[in-house]
Amino acid sequence: MKMPPYDIAKVMATKRLLTEKGQTMVGRVLQAEDLNHLAERISDNLPGHPAHDVVLASILDFAGRELKQDRWEATAWRLAGNMARLSQGYAAPPWHGQTVDEWCPVQVESVDCQERAQGPGATVVLRVLAGLPAGMTCKVSWSLRFIRRLAKTSLGFSKFGHTVPERVFSRGEWIVKGFPFFHAREICRMRFWGLFVPNTSAELKLGQVEGSSGFRTGWNRRILRARTHLEPPCPRGFKHPCWACPVGYLSCTAGCHQADWVAKQCSRCGKEAWHDPAYGPESSCIACRAKAK
Repeated sequence: MKMPPYDIAKVMATKRLLTEKGQTMVGRVLQAEDLNHLAERISDNLPGHPAHDVVLASILDFAGRELKQDRWEATAWRLAGNMARLSQGYAAPPWHGQTVDEWCPVQVESVDCQERAQGPGATVVLRVLAGLPAGMTCKVSWSLRFIRRLAKTSLGFSKFGHTVPERVFSRGEWIVKGFPFFHAREICRMRFWGLFVPNTSAELKLGQVEGSSGFRTGWNRRILRARTHLEPPCPRGFKHPCWACPVGYLSCTAGCHQADWVAKQCSRCGKEAWHDPAYGPESSCIACRAKAK
C-alpha cells in the first residue's frame, strides 16, 4: 500500500522553525494587521512558500484572540504537517472532525499497562506526526496479544521471541541483529501508519494500522538498537531491560516512557515503589496502577 510521501524529519524541523518565527506574536491579541503579518511570516518560512491567502485562511481562528503559547505550537505543527497541501493551494484550518479516510504517520507517545478482566493490555496514546490532524493525539485500548502482533509484524521486532540481540559482521560492517519483544511498553516511541476514519465526534478515530519498511529500518531500528545495550552501550551502565528502566525518553533515547520515574511511598500498597509523574502527584505506583484498571 502506497502511503503519502511525508518527510517526518522535515516536518519536525519546519515545526520548530515556525514556532520560533511566530514567537514575537505570542501573548498578543491578534487584529487584522497582525494576522496578515503572521501569515506573511509563515509563508516565507514554509517550503514551497504557499500563497498568503491560503495561509491566512488556515489561521483565521486567531482573529481577535490572544495567541497562547500552546496554541501557537499546535498551529505550527499543523501547518508543518500539511506543507504540501498548503503549497497546492488548500488551507489547513484547525481540525474539527475527520471527514475523509486519511493515512497519517503516528508515533506511540505513552503505554499505560493494564490488567483487565479480558486479559492484559494497555491504553496507548498515539501522536499524529503529519496530515490534517497533525500534532493531535489519539487514545486506543489494545490487548497485549494485538500489541505483540503489531510489534513483530509492523514495527521491526523479531518475529521469534527467542531471538537474542547480538552484534554480527555483515557486508564489511558491524550491525546489531535480533530485537525480541518482551513487554507492551517497548512499543513506546515506535512509528507506523494509522488510518483515521470519518467521525462526527471531536476525537480522532483510528480505523487500522500499517507498518512500513521506512519506519522499520529507519527510526524504529535506531531505537531498537539502542535498547539492546549493544549499539551504543547504555550511557548509565544499566543491565536491566529498557522497558523496566526508570529513565524516560526525555532523558534517554532508549526510554520506554516519557518522564523519569520517581521513587516514593505508594498511597495504595504502602511500599516504596516507582511512580510515573505523567499521571499526577496523587497517582499510585506503576504496579498498582496496572492492577487497578
